[in-house]
Amino acid sequence: MPGAKETLSALRVRGLKTAIITNGGTRTQNTKIDLLGLRDLVDAVVISEAAGIKKPAARIFAMALEQVEVEASAAVFVGDHPNNDVLGAQRAGLTAVWMRDYHTWPQNESEPQWQVDRLIDILDLEL
Repeated sequence: MPGAKETLSALRVRGLKTAIITNGGTRTQNTKIDLLGLRDLVDAVVISEAAGIKKPAARIFAMALEQVEVEASAAVFVGDHPNNDVLGAQRAGLTAVWMRDYHTWPQNESEPQWQVDRLIDILDLEL
């Protein structure tokens, strides 16, 4: 995702804790995270295969929150998938930001308040 390293670095400078929550196989997802150089920029990584649960289940969000020691009400989750990421995070009590242009928003759901076109745009949001 363009701007991921820059965004995570800026969040770290601001003193915010960050985590990656991803659905997929442990080996594949760990390889992606390492090849992209993101591991040192986050405080936690939760991969569905290792966790035994997938987004949009609230428990996977709770697992990441426990690792970074942040309450759901104080957390923001940024994702591109309407159901797995945005609605899943909202149902788990987090504020969700939808990254548009990756997946179509479901017609039967209200669009989230917070939306961005590029990951780095979250740095300008007043959440």
